[in-house]
Amino acid sequence: MNSEAETVGKQAVLAWKVDRGSFNGIAIDGLPVVAAVSGDRNLGMQEMGGEKPNVRSALYDDQRANAAQQLALVAQANELSKGIVGTIVQVTPAPIEFADHGSEIQVTAGPASLDVNKHLTHDPTCGAMQWFHPLAAVNDAAVGVAAQHLFTGSALGTKWSDPNKRSAFVGTLRTDAARPPGLCNSLTPSR
Repeated sequence: MNSEAETVGKQAVLAWKVDRGSFNGIAIDGLPVVAAVSGDRNLGMQEMGGEKPNVRSALYDDQRANAAQQLALVAQANELSKGIVGTIVQVTPAPIEFADHGSEIQVTAGPASLDVNKHLTHDPTCGAMQWFHPLAAVNDAAVGVAAQHLFTGSALGTKWSDPNKRSAFVGTLRTDAARPPGLCNSLTPSR
């Protein structure tokens, strides 16, 4: 926080896996989508009273999805991220690995990779503060450790590796009554 607010927290990998459900009337059961996002300032700057960052993103939707499902996955990522995906510069069908091992979630989609330990060991020196909220809509958000937070692609004009940080949120998302029931595992790095 403080002096780091302007210098870090500009990149994130967001991932969703729909266990069952639909988006805009399109069934997307079992399909994941991953967004690598890069901003010109801390992605949570608005939470601190600052200006909204200019964000570019590269999205990776499951290569098993048909054309309608691909559009639904991109629209879902945009809506659930509360618009943080910003300007989408690339959408790529890709093989996506999204594994929940109980205490750890691993996601890989092309050049984007995230590995989060869901069990956060409390460090008394941290001041027990959660400075930011998740970048995406999620229920039961829990802070985790991003053991790996990586993007090596060329679409965003930047690459990053930011491992071993208490910088991730993990949760589930149950859709509202306006959509058919569904469950989405959401993995969202914090700033």
